[in-house]
Amino acid sequence: MGTNQAIPVYLISGLGSDYRIFSKLKLPPAFYRKYIDCAEPEKGESLNNYVMGLLTQIDIKVPFILIGVSFGGMLAVEISKFIRPVKLVLISSFAVRQQIPWYFRTLNQLGVLPLIPVLFLKQSNFIRPWLLGASTSEELLLLKQMLKDADVRFLRWIFLQIPSWKQRIKIPDSVHIHGRNDHLFPVKSSYPDFVVKGGGHLIVFTHADEVSKDLQKVLSSLA
Repeated sequence: MGTNQAIPVYLISGLGSDYRIFSKLKLPPAFYRKYIDCAEPEKGESLNNYVMGLLTQIDIKVPFILIGVSFGGMLAVEISKFIRPVKLVLISSFAVRQQIPWYFRTLNQLGVLPLIPVLFLKQSNFIRPWLLGASTSEELLLLKQMLKDADVRFLRWIFLQIPSWKQRIKIPDSVHIHGRNDHLFPVKSSYPDFVVKGGGHLIVFTHADEVSKDLQKVLSSLA
């Protein structure tokens, strides 16, 4: 990129403004992190309108990197359609509609998604670790805290936005990092650029060293 200035890396979590998932992620020295604050959407708010409200948090006067995890990756793609980052990085997410797991689309077509009790995901202690890939006591504690603090209305809004997403063309200059054992968004549907062996949906935390190394490869040429 040919600049002596540190480059901002904007991070978007999959659970609104909960940034704990990024606590172990390491960025190369020439980059510094900034977080996108994802407030609770208004009742019935469209994805496009919601994303427009996020654009003001990004300084477009300087080149920037955009990283989105899980649903945050979907938001990052939408943001990139309005203001283009130097590099878009998707982690445990998807780049286009075709990569969304079939069961999300099927449940949406059947009209079942609005009926799913979101509180089940916040309270179930059995399916969450397997589905999201948490195993150690530290990972289980983080998962429990994040889901406990997550807003139920925001979770329900996310479940409605994913299957109705219309994006069909991959954003240029985008990179995808995914866990081999991601049970929520299976890797076989994603065709990622980097695959983290043994990693589940929470690789940005559970396999932060591997993800950080992949980021180093992606960002090193931009510093």
